[in-house]
Amino acid sequence: MARKCVFCGKNEVTKEHLFARWIRETFRDPTAPKPAIAFQRDAVQHWSYSGESVLEQTVKGFCARCNNGWMSDLEVKAGAILQPMLKAERIGIKLGYAAQHTVASWATKTALVLHQLHPTEQFIPESDYRDFCRKIQPSSNVFVLMGARHIAQSTTGGSIEGNNIFEHKDGGRDFGSAKIVQVHYAIGALYFGLIVFIKRPRRYPRAINPDAATRALVVWPVQTGDVIWPSASISDIGGVNAMFDALTSALWG
Repeated sequence: MARKCVFCGKNEVTKEHLFARWIRETFRDPTAPKPAIAFQRDAVQHWSYSGESVLEQTVKGFCARCNNGWMSDLEVKAGAILQPMLKAERIGIKLGYAAQHTVASWATKTALVLHQLHPTEQFIPESDYRDFCRKIQPSSNVFVLMGARHIAQSTTGGSIEGNNIFEHKDGGRDFGSAKIVQVHYAIGALYFGLIVFIKRPRRYPRAINPDAATRALVVWPVQTGDVIWPSASISDIGGVNAMFDALTSALWG
């Protein structure tokens, strides 16, 4: 039986680009070091590589109708806000209520797509994908964090060479019959963290690493006042690994 789209559950899946056109065009620079990406699940690095083909990476988990419809519409709206942030061409960017909603929705969609890079080991149930497809916004069981990082020239240990445009790390923690799933990723200077509570309502952290707390902005739930990106300078949230570790050790209310 052909695999069905994780978002709509109706149509057969096709291979689609991991990075939208506005992201690919931002980093397609023949004079720059070759772009590089890394994907990590918990402590295991599944793959990392560099080269011109990195920007053409594909993922197979959703259908052409979703990709060319609401997903494309969301990319257009989010790209208008986020494109200047990819290389930190502008800082001190103010995000009001509507902008936070768009950014959080795009960040969640992107995290769900990234989660399909390893479809045989899924932490997030398909019901959450269906819910997102219906609402085109994060659910009430989700936190979305946003921050900034340097675009590193190499990762620790030298596993990646060149312009490190993309890092990803996800994992899950069991709490009895419930689970907390984290999906952290960075594209260029942009960092996002998605915290998904499975079979339990969203909780707020009672204790979290102070550096992480001051450098990461909460954009979902949407804040009533403006948030300013980045919250400090482009002095790093510490990278994807640091944020993963900080949220893993956090005590959730």
